Amino acid sequence: MKIHAGEKPHRCEECGARFSQAAHLKTHQRTTHTGEKPYRCDRCGMRFTQAGNLRTHQRTHTGEKPYICAVCHQRRHTGEKPYRCGQCGRCFSLTTSLKVHQRVHAEVKPFRCAACGASFTQAKNLNVHQRRCGQVTSSQDAPERGSTAINSVTGW
Repeated sequence: MKIHAGEKPHRCEECGARFSQAAHLKTHQRTTHTGEKPYRCDRCGMRFTQAGNLRTHQRTHTGEKPYICAVCHQRRHTGEKPYRCGQCGRCFSLTTSLKVHQRVHAEVKPFRCAACGASFTQAKNLNVHQRRCGQVTSSQDAPERGSTAINSVTGW
């Protein structure tokens, strides 16, 4: 009943944020303060702060797409691209695609190769780079998800 009553008895000692459930406090601390990523993908080695994010990620390996948005699905067939980049005019059908594209203009490259220092705007480009260079020899060598310092500042 704490949730419905608005009670938030669990307080983060670092920042003072309050939560109705202890599990939510623990997730907050892990994602915000410690950088701990206890959930690891067995296929590629990427690590995540939350089990749900790992499950969503694992669909990239299986190709499973359990949710179909009628609007996005329709755009795929009509070719509609309502999201325009304010800098170059390129158009996209998804806001997420536009946000990834905008990293090019902002010169934000949050995914860095630990071996050679090369940086990339997308994790998939880093993964391709590492496979081509033979830098990823096992799933344990695979990169973690992007730099949290850059991502928290830019929102990407």
